[in-house]
Amino acid sequence: MRKPVPARKIIQFKKPLLPPMSDRSKERAKTVLIIVLAISGMLLAVNSGLFQLGVSRKQTASAGQAAAGSQSGTAGSVAVNIAGPYVIAVTDASGSHCALTYDGAELVQAYDGLSAYLGEALGSAGDPEQVTETEWTATLKGTGAYFDFVYAQPIYLLSASLGTSMTSSASQHSARRFCLSLYDGSVYLYYQRAKDGEYYKCTTAVNMAAVTAKLGDWKPNGAAFRFETDYGYDKVDGCFIILDGQPQVHAISGQNPLGANFDVSALTAKLGMNSYLASGYQEGDGTRVYVDGSCTLRASADGKVTFKDSEPSGADGYGKTDIKAALRTANQIVSATIAASGGIASAVMDGIKYDDNTDTYTVKYDYQVTGLPVSVGSGSAAVITVTGGSVTGAELYYREYTYTGSDDSPLPAVQAMAVAQAKGGGMPQLCYVDSGDTVTAGWIIVK
Repeated sequence: MRKPVPARKIIQFKKPLLPPMSDRSKERAKTVLIIVLAISGMLLAVNSGLFQLGVSRKQTASAGQAAAGSQSGTAGSVAVNIAGPYVIAVTDASGSHCALTYDGAELVQAYDGLSAYLGEALGSAGDPEQVTETEWTATLKGTGAYFDFVYAQPIYLLSASLGTSMTSSASQHSARRFCLSLYDGSVYLYYQRAKDGEYYKCTTAVNMAAVTAKLGDWKPNGAAFRFETDYGYDKVDGCFIILDGQPQVHAISGQNPLGANFDVSALTAKLGMNSYLASGYQEGDGTRVYVDGSCTLRASADGKVTFKDSEPSGADGYGKTDIKAALRTANQIVSATIAASGGIASAVMDGIKYDDNTDTYTVKYDYQVTGLPVSVGSGSAAVITVTGGSVTGAELYYREYTYTGSDDSPLPAVQAMAVAQAKGGGMPQLCYVDSGDTVTAGWIIVK
């Protein structure tokens, strides 16, 4: 048995709140209000440092997306937005690969061309049959299309985002790696389950001739899976894709869109707090703290905003274990806040966990730019907690990203493997690392 995939861990005022505001303060408050305006109605109605190569980051078995284009669908009554994969590898009949990675435009084009077949495969999949790692690697060397998402996807949510619904028990699994394999006149769906690292195969009703014709759109570009090479880096994940040369990605910069001295008084009402009864004070580091009964809001000058309700009242219409309601709430909040102010970045759901004892969902989000994840410290870009149907916590890290107009050149993939091997192995993953002052493209290691 393979070892289970661990949770991701990164190693790299009983009086008026404020005296009358000056005109300048009012303008700052308006800026903040515009950014967070949509939070209030939702609440009432309802993961760095600079990670250089060799610093570990463990993967979460989670819901996620990459920024290489977005697919939308519905799961029940909740909108599902899952973006495209981090890597696509198309393999022809000779076993030669064309790998599409690092480049958001290429990934968009490839996923636009292949996602319908992936969706059809998920929707028509039979019940999964466990297979060996040997069969899995043989499958990746055969004719087909391989998809590697940054984060593990609950398979039924991925299916819904592609416009299909599932009857297969595979819908109960999560995975980040999928392969459409063409052989014996049929198309089979293979995937690696995130929970235990085991491999599974499903029959599908996808037309092999149609997929074969589509795969011809991509010509081999010299890509190889690590397990196909003789580099000897046996501790590096076998599914790591190697392309010759040095990656070239867009250089980006990041800033706090709220400003260093923003006034947060307007936030209290928008988060369901009574601005007349709330108590407020400022800590030594400039963090503003507001308290209204069981609700506490903290807003720091670096763009981090947290909200906590320690005694939620609950909300009607939410059944226990209703994932659709929790996702709807979390997605709406993030879309209206950090995603709206993220510039060229999108906000990507990278994990969802449920605590049955407390009926609590915790949904995490990261930023991503042109197909690459952005690491913003030891935490996440956003964490939304939903308990009993009510939002009981929100952690929001506001960042706005822009292109600098130049390129960034991380280490070549072969050198990334060498360092990963020396550091105990894992999957090298290219990303942007935001230290708060600078944003740099580089490799991290996912274990």
